[in-house]
Amino acid sequence: MSSRPKNEDFQRVLDLWMAPEDCGEPIGVFCTTYSFQPFIFEEECLSRYLSLKNKYDKENVAFLIEREEALCKLPFAGVVVDQHCKELSRNLRWDILPARIKNGAMHSKIFVLAWQNYIRVIVGSANLTEDGMRLNQEVITSLESSYEELPNQDFNLSGLIPHLKSILKTANVSFEETSPPHSRVVEFINTIEEKIKNTNKNASTKFLFISPEDTDFPTQVAEQFEGKRKPDNLIFTSPFFDENENLLIPELVSRLTPSSSEVWLTITPGCEIDLVNSSCNLKCPDWSDSTNTFPSNYEVYYNPIEELDEKGESQRPIHAKAYWFENHGTGSGVYIIGSSNLTPSGWGVGGRNNFEANVLFPFEKGTKRKLLKSRYDQLSLDDSQLNGLKLSFKPEMDESSSEKTFSLPDYFNLAWLTIVNEDYYINLRFEGDIDESWEIFLDEEGKNLFLSKNEVSGKTLKKKIEGGVSSSIWVKIEGQLLEWSVIIESSDVLLPPEALRDLNLDDLLHIYLSNRPLHEVIQTIIKKKIEQEEKKDPKQQGGTETIDPHARFRDSKSYLKQCRKISALFNSLKERFEKPIFHKNTLNWLDSGPIGVDKIVESISKVVQDQDALIFYLAELCLELDRISPEQVEGSLSKNVVKNYLINKVNEIKSKYLEEEIKTNTLSEYISDVKIRISK
Repeated sequence: MSSRPKNEDFQRVLDLWMAPEDCGEPIGVFCTTYSFQPFIFEEECLSRYLSLKNKYDKENVAFLIEREEALCKLPFAGVVVDQHCKELSRNLRWDILPARIKNGAMHSKIFVLAWQNYIRVIVGSANLTEDGMRLNQEVITSLESSYEELPNQDFNLSGLIPHLKSILKTANVSFEETSPPHSRVVEFINTIEEKIKNTNKNASTKFLFISPEDTDFPTQVAEQFEGKRKPDNLIFTSPFFDENENLLIPELVSRLTPSSSEVWLTITPGCEIDLVNSSCNLKCPDWSDSTNTFPSNYEVYYNPIEELDEKGESQRPIHAKAYWFENHGTGSGVYIIGSSNLTPSGWGVGGRNNFEANVLFPFEKGTKRKLLKSRYDQLSLDDSQLNGLKLSFKPEMDESSSEKTFSLPDYFNLAWLTIVNEDYYINLRFEGDIDESWEIFLDEEGKNLFLSKNEVSGKTLKKKIEGGVSSSIWVKIEGQLLEWSVIIESSDVLLPPEALRDLNLDDLLHIYLSNRPLHEVIQTIIKKKIEQEEKKDPKQQGGTETIDPHARFRDSKSYLKQCRKISALFNSLKERFEKPIFHKNTLNWLDSGPIGVDKIVESISKVVQDQDALIFYLAELCLELDRISPEQVEGSLSKNVVKNYLINKVNEIKSKYLEEEIKTNTLSEYISDVKIRISK
């Protein structure tokens, strides 16, 4: 549950993004949300999930470097958002996939956080927004376990993957014909499906999903009471209610409750209490005179949740959705929390069917029932607090049932970024008939025309772009500018932070010979360069001095020291490759990243002017890579995968550098011997 002062049973939603002990390497995050603010996901959620030490700060080089390294190694991070969302600008190293649903909304709030040894599935009412994570009164639950213990847990994760796949279809993700940009999410979902296959399918706690493919909410609830006495105590907590108060609730209670015995209906809506005027505004329909709506055996009570402080100022809006169905006589029932509002679209009983995610907790009379009820009761006020107050009723309009804002037509399928020979291209995929005129711009102002409908002749178009890379392009249609989210084909498309782009050999020596994290070493390097710049003669200032480690050595002993440093660098590189590697992204980082093998080769090539000396150093590097014996543990890449990757890298260096003509006979013999060794 979300945080509430002075109550240990409530906690901060963001705390659930922190990694548990012994969870292993992070392998991915997949979220669904209705409303979305990218900066919350990036700054607050991902930083906790990745266990970043530095606080978010765009001007803090240490943070930028730490985040860059963590995201480059992360196999996948992505969010599916409802098509109404217009805030899509973000870091391109994680994906946004807009869900386009014709007759409903993508209203599920599911956060799947996966590590090598552990999974956490968070389901509830909170969107990935600042209000959802920090301000609103929300209710959530976390189903989590090591994969090894999943068969012993009292919850059933069955149904999670089919629901996620169904949502992804609305975002044009196919599991049959995977496009390169979508391969990341497909691989992640398939990985999770394999890891949770041993879930306890007999567990009582399970999901209650709503979608166009699922049965409706009351039908799934009624199944829990088959062979049992029907519930006669119904408690509804929802910030939004059916706009037609005479439609939904009477239909639901008639399907769920016994026809003759007394039935108690308790409504717990948000409310605004005005002590000055002795009034209370309940954000729900007026069912106080239940005889006009329900049969005479129904009693209606109100236990509202206060949203305003004593001064009448907005404090914490109620956004929780929770339901309690119980039979008084047997003490058995179900407690349900999640994303479903008490509306036709939220319960899947009307013409509009949302995607909704809930968790159902069955209970019998006893300890579990008391525990669940205490959690529910903490949401609401004591109805005695309404005594003496003048009540008014004004239901809130359902966020997901309101009229849709104008959105992109379905034929705008996918936009992704690629790089060819250092030139950037945007690939645009169109599906179906393009029956409207439109123009695409590279900027939000609609000034930089990129493409028009008349230029599209096929289903997929690749077009070169100039200038910076953006996370969105803009479509002008019927006079409105709409955002079309862009994702990347691979991480190779993106440049590293500026502080990592021009590392020289001396910088790499500092990095590899230090036991400190990369971001801390980079801070030290930058500080030293700034100090050197300040000490320079003002007449010579204008750029940071490039440090040539060889320029400082003039005798054989000094050269020997330098050789030892480079040898130590190679050995440190070897140690990094020998540690368990859990994903190909980490392998790419160690190879072609800003401090990887390619950068080491480039830096040595720039510093060492003597051709024979250069060949000698790179031959030594090849030998070091060839000697690597990768460690393999459960869940890591196999030894053969890493070894084959290294063989290809050694062959690449050999063909580019070790085939050069060598002037020194002794060195020539040595290089020949090296080539024989690595060829084996």
